[in-house]
Amino acid sequence: MPRSSEGSMGLWRSIGRRLIGFLRRCMAACTRFCGLAWPGAAVGLIIAALFLPAYGGFCMGTGLGTAVDVAGCLFVGAIAFALATLLLILILAIIRRMPLRFVAVTLATFGILIALGDPFGLDPDLAIRLGGPLIVFLGLGGAGVSILLRRSPGRTGMIHAAIASLMLLLAVTIAISFISWLARPGQDQFIKDTHAAARHPVPQLDAPNPSQTGSYEIATLFYGSGTDRRRPEYGAQARLKTEPVDASAFVTSPKGFKGWARRRYWGFEPNSVPLNARVWFPKEAGPFPLVLMVHGNHKMEEFSDPGYTYLGELLASRGYIAASIDENFLNFSWSGDLGEENDARGWLLLKHLELWRAWNEQEENPFYHKADLSNIALIGHSRGGEAILHAAAFNRLRHYPDDANVRFDFGFAIQALIAIAPIDGQYEPMGRPVPVENINYLALQGSHDADVDFFAASRTFRRIALNDGNYWMKAALYI
Repeated sequence: MPRSSEGSMGLWRSIGRRLIGFLRRCMAACTRFCGLAWPGAAVGLIIAALFLPAYGGFCMGTGLGTAVDVAGCLFVGAIAFALATLLLILILAIIRRMPLRFVAVTLATFGILIALGDPFGLDPDLAIRLGGPLIVFLGLGGAGVSILLRRSPGRTGMIHAAIASLMLLLAVTIAISFISWLARPGQDQFIKDTHAAARHPVPQLDAPNPSQTGSYEIATLFYGSGTDRRRPEYGAQARLKTEPVDASAFVTSPKGFKGWARRRYWGFEPNSVPLNARVWFPKEAGPFPLVLMVHGNHKMEEFSDPGYTYLGELLASRGYIAASIDENFLNFSWSGDLGEENDARGWLLLKHLELWRAWNEQEENPFYHKADLSNIALIGHSRGGEAILHAAAFNRLRHYPDDANVRFDFGFAIQALIAIAPIDGQYEPMGRPVPVENINYLALQGSHDADVDFFAASRTFRRIALNDGNYWMKAALYI
C-alpha cells in the first residue's frame, strides 16, 4: 500500500479515536450530572404528583370538611403513586433483562404503527387496537418457531418445546379472534335506546317512488382542465375545457416535503386549481333544474367524485342536470391533510356555477339554455355537507369574510341545500358559525357512520333562519 494511503488511514483512525473519546467523556459528564441532579428532581416530581390529589380533595366538597377531603385524597393518591412507581420499576427491570435489540425492535414497530396511522385518520389508541393484534400474533408466532428450531436436547428442550407450542397456540387464537372481530358487523350502543317515533305502522304515501328510474333518456359529459395527469376524462378526453381558478386566498399549500409530494402528484398549486366535473343530463331540450354534488374528505388518491354516478343517473332520468364536482385535490393524503379548506370547497362550487351561467348563454355550447338557473340545488357529503353552507353564504356576500380584498359577485338562485352526514364548524368566518337563512335545507345522518359519528347537522338545522315571510322548509333526519 502506498505511504500516502497509509498516512491517510492513520489520520482517519486518529480522528475516529479522538471522536469516540470525546463522546465517552460527554457521556461520563452527563452521567455524573444526572447522578447529582436526579434525587432533587425526584423529590420535586413526588411533590407535584401528591399536589394533584390534594388539590382534587380541596375542590371536592364532600361535606366532611376541607381537611378531611384533602387528607383522604392525599392518602389515596400516595398509595396509588407508590404502587404505580413499584409497577414501573418492575417493568423496567424486566425490560433491562431483555435483549436490547428486541426492545428496540418492539418500540420501533409500535412507533411505526402509530406514525402510519395518523395519515389515515387513526388516533394512536385505534391504531394500536387495529394493528396490535397483528404485531402480537406475529411476535408470538416468531418466538415459538424460533424456540422450536433452537431448543436444546433433553428435558429442558422438551419444556421449551411445550412452552413454544403454547405460544404458537396463543398466537393462532389471537389471529382467529381478531379476524372474527373484523368479520362481525359490530353493534351500535345507541341503537338499544332508540325507539320508533310512531307507535303504529305509518301509511304509505300515494306518490311515485322517487328512487325509481325516471322517463328521461340521459347523456353523460365530462368537463375539466384538459391537462389532468391522473384522469383522462378530465384531461384530453374532456369535452369542455375549463380555465383554472386562483384559490390561494382560501387554501395554502403545505410546506416542505408534504407540499412537494402534493404538487408532484397533481401538477398544480392552489393558485391554479382546475374546475372538473362529470355531468349527467336529460337528452331533451330543457331547461332542467341544476344540481351540483360534492364529495367529502377521503384519501385524495382514491377519487371520490365517480361515487355519485348512481345518483347522477337517477336525477338525470327524472329531469335534472346533475354534476359531480371534483375536489379530490383538497382531500387528505398519506403526506398529510390540508386542513381548514372547507371555505375553498364552498367557493369552488360557486366558480362551477359561473361556468354554467356562461355556458347557458353560449349557442355553440351543448348546455345552451339547458339549465334552469332559477332552480339550483347543492348536495354535499361530510365536508362537502359543510361546504354547501359556505357556498350559500358566500353567494350572498360581496367580500370574503376573512379578507375583504377578495370580492364576490355571485348571486345565484340557490334554492335548496341537501347535506349527507355533514360536518359543521371546521371553517367559521371570522371565528363565528356560518350564517345561512331563507333557503330549503335537508340533512340526513346515519347512526352507523364511523367518521361523522354525531349529529352535526342538528347544529346547522337550529342555526338556519327562515325569516323573510316566504315559504321555506328545513328538516334534519337521524337514520
